[in-house]
Amino acid sequence: MTTGNLITQGNKLKREGRLDEAIALYTQAINLKPDFAFTYYELGDALEKKGDFAQAIIEYKKAIELNPNIDFFHQSLETIKSRKFEQNLDFPSNQINSDFLVVGISMIKNEEDVLETFIHHNLNYLDFLVLADNGSTDNSRKIINKFIQEGLNLCVIDDHKMAYTQTDKMTNLYRRVATSFFPEFIVPIDADELIQSPSKESFINSLQVIPKNGIGLYPWKTYIPEPTNTSHLLSNFKYRRKKENPQYFKVILRTSGSINYQLKINQGSHGVTSENSDIPSVELSDICLAHFPIRSFNQVIKKSLLGWLGYVDRYKSMDSQGQGYQKKYLYNKIMQGEKFSDSDLTYIALNYAQEVEVKEDWLNYVELEPPTIKSPQFSYPDLIAKNDDQSNVITTIIKSWENQIIKISPLISREDLIPFSESPTSLSTDNHQHGVFEPNFHLEKLFIDIPPFEYIYQRFLPENILDIGCGIGQYLKIFNKLGVTEIIGVDGFIPQQSFLNSNQYICHDLTNPLNLQRKFDLVMCLEVAEHLPPGKELNLIETLNNHASNILIFSAAEIGQPGNGHINCQPFEYWLNLLKQNWSPMLTETLFFRCISSFSWLRRNPILLQKKTELTSENSSLKSWDKLIAISQIPYKWYGQKSQIISEMLEIEIPDDIYPSSTQ
Repeated sequence: MTTGNLITQGNKLKREGRLDEAIALYTQAINLKPDFAFTYYELGDALEKKGDFAQAIIEYKKAIELNPNIDFFHQSLETIKSRKFEQNLDFPSNQINSDFLVVGISMIKNEEDVLETFIHHNLNYLDFLVLADNGSTDNSRKIINKFIQEGLNLCVIDDHKMAYTQTDKMTNLYRRVATSFFPEFIVPIDADELIQSPSKESFINSLQVIPKNGIGLYPWKTYIPEPTNTSHLLSNFKYRRKKENPQYFKVILRTSGSINYQLKINQGSHGVTSENSDIPSVELSDICLAHFPIRSFNQVIKKSLLGWLGYVDRYKSMDSQGQGYQKKYLYNKIMQGEKFSDSDLTYIALNYAQEVEVKEDWLNYVELEPPTIKSPQFSYPDLIAKNDDQSNVITTIIKSWENQIIKISPLISREDLIPFSESPTSLSTDNHQHGVFEPNFHLEKLFIDIPPFEYIYQRFLPENILDIGCGIGQYLKIFNKLGVTEIIGVDGFIPQQSFLNSNQYICHDLTNPLNLQRKFDLVMCLEVAEHLPPGKELNLIETLNNHASNILIFSAAEIGQPGNGHINCQPFEYWLNLLKQNWSPMLTETLFFRCISSFSWLRRNPILLQKKTELTSENSSLKSWDKLIAISQIPYKWYGQKSQIISEMLEIEIPDDIYPSSTQ
């Protein structure tokens, strides 16, 4: 079939609403003739109709690159960019029960086969989900990023260390969540686990029996793949183990808006320990976790090889001190060259983490009890490898070890700094230095926290960013490396070295308003207002309003916050009153940003805001402000930190006693 015939047939299918088939034909046409602009346009149109705005934008841009003279190419691109921002802002952040916030924490690694179901299903019960990606080399991260762009209440951070130190990592996540969301409950959960409860209301009611500052224990129900089941979708699992021997439980922590700094989450989240206090516990009899540890041969091979080697990397020995014994058992079988049949998979699942081995008559050891799965059909099936795709197993394992041997470089380093040379277009008309910082101050005090700004990029995919009070432009450089094409920084001094070129920098006295006569997808102003003389902060707010089209990130020092040149520290509510006329808080994004930040000021002060429109719910906006005000009124202990570049969040510990402890 010729390129023209493929496009014609694709257009017919598109009109009939058969979008996946149309997309397949357009893709074939592009393979035949990759320089024909109209094919990319039609593909973009089909993707837009399907709701995949991010990929549609890419195809429209390619069409324009090949033929920039077609007006409706440009019109389609501008229209979808507008729709995408509206989609990004249509999030359920404020549709949460602020009295009983429930936050899930999880470590994932190469879970592409179950990740969509895990996220969609469990967000029916959790208000928020914080993920640590332990060096996935399959398509897990692509799936997560697409969900973040859709506005689901989750975020993800990088954890590239292969060593299996789950206790330390999950405890770190617990401390971060407890001191940013201040939730009622924190739920450690793995990617192969699905909460089983009739509804969120029923789930919350079940958790009410957990003592304050105690834990609830709810049991695993382990599901078994049938020998004849070759699809291995979770929805096809019907049988669970009749008896769990031993019966394992997972914990749910009732933090009640506070934190126990002595608490540690045990390996596997099956329990907790605390040095100075006993943790009250209760078994939860009316909820459970559907557990799917064994799903396919490919999954078993990846789980066993990479999982066990993670323990070896941790202990530098084949002796894991009794931990991970199931992974070690399967690892040894694989390394001995044992071949697995379909029935073997069933028995591996039956015997997973059990004391008594079952070798035959599997139906005698199971009960028919299909799990409840509240998840739509896969949104991104193309990102899930087929069960018989052995190459996926090989490449996933090889890439994992490549990442350990060749250490991943941080997104930004001092090597990105360049000597700053003035140019007429880079400076405002008055070429004087303004502000409290000397030109070399930011070089000597270089604080860069990468994870929260990666999250912002993943969430909104801005194409242009303005940073008011940018210093030497470190965060703009991060966005640029992530894919933002246009970055502009404004500050009141001329640096000696910078992460910005001179045409990306405007020298301006921030005590005066600025109007560049244009808008930006994202505007930032971080820890700037406290350096301006009292009264001049109004001009700064005017500058922000002049340039932010949809999204604003703002933070300012509160009263009592230490720092250089702090002459205008104000309580959070003061800034609220200056911003609330034009802006509404994005509660979800604000709390995620603070949670995965590590510097003390980024964990306390930032707010993400969206421009108010006629559709903005004043009631929801007020509830979000109330939550943020309540957090700002909790006493905070400022802590000193060394100048550093943070790329691995879990390597940074949250200090004790930054907020009052539940044990005090």
